Amino acid sequence: MIAKTTITETTQVKMQLALKKQFQQWLFNRTSIISLIVLVPTHLCLAKTSGLFSFADGSSAIWPSSGVFLAALMLFGPKVWLPIFISDWIVCQTLFYHALPTSLLISIIDTAEVIGASLLMLHFVKRSYPFDRIASTLKYLLRLIPMPLVSSGLAVAVLSLLGISEWSDFWPVYRGWLCGVLAGEVVITPFLLSTWYSFKSRRWRLTDIQLIEFLIVLVLLFVIGLVTFAGTAPIEYVLIFPLIWSAIRFGPRESTFLALAMSVFSIYQTLHGHGSFAQSETAAAAVLLQSFIAAMTIATLVLSAAIQENRQANGNLREINEDLEHRVERRTEELTQISHHSQ
Repeated sequence: MIAKTTITETTQVKMQLALKKQFQQWLFNRTSIISLIVLVPTHLCLAKTSGLFSFADGSSAIWPSSGVFLAALMLFGPKVWLPIFISDWIVCQTLFYHALPTSLLISIIDTAEVIGASLLMLHFVKRSYPFDRIASTLKYLLRLIPMPLVSSGLAVAVLSLLGISEWSDFWPVYRGWLCGVLAGEVVITPFLLSTWYSFKSRRWRLTDIQLIEFLIVLVLLFVIGLVTFAGTAPIEYVLIFPLIWSAIRFGPRESTFLALAMSVFSIYQTLHGHGSFAQSETAAAAVLLQSFIAAMTIATLVLSAAIQENRQANGNLREINEDLEHRVERRTEELTQISHHSQ
């Protein structure tokens, strides 16, 4: 009886040590350490840059760090949650709130939001790279919405409770927070995932002709942008044509890069008083600009996914035809040999 009790206690100790070791490896592994080294300066730079692209009321047109965090979780899984939390807390503490309770609460909410969004992606989309099929692209876009809806409300409520923001400004602040997070996850995450996927699949090199064509499309995008934002007529949506060209002629990496360039250019022009969006009040201008960026980027993502899916289907069909031709040729040779032997 004593021996049995000793064996049971020894087994429990071993299990506790194994769980402790596994927990430590989950928290402090090589991926987490590298992610922390990369995410802290990246988040700091992006947070300062987004401050340059803010409206007069302080709302940011896009919060790129949310897109970076979501991409990291979709690529490397939940084990990078701690680097995300630490980097977000450092930025909140040093740049925005300077109060430990506030920065901790906001960081917890931000981290929970991207973790929840990534889990929704992995559960419903079931792919770390969803932008080569229409169905998975639409699932990705739809699953972006729930978590920011909740997390933005919680974050603004925390700021209001702590006296940093007024309750009377709850809805404008909530709307700005929500749209900034969604814009980051619609624009930044697809670009990062597409770039990672192209390098991983060794499809990152363009031919000389493709590179020249891509540079032409990029220049055309900025030329059209300068023309459309020069006046006050609402013609900014003609920027869709270079994006369509890119989606048809290139892959998702180039298309998402052009969508990102279009977004940065549009934000810059609007903040400097150019274009039809800048003619409205600050709140209306922000909503119009963010709606424009979202509509253009979503259209580009869906069209690019349709083109990629069609190319994959054609490639698979070509492989099937070639395999069938090889089999027919082999069978013909076999029948010919049998015929010669019978003669």
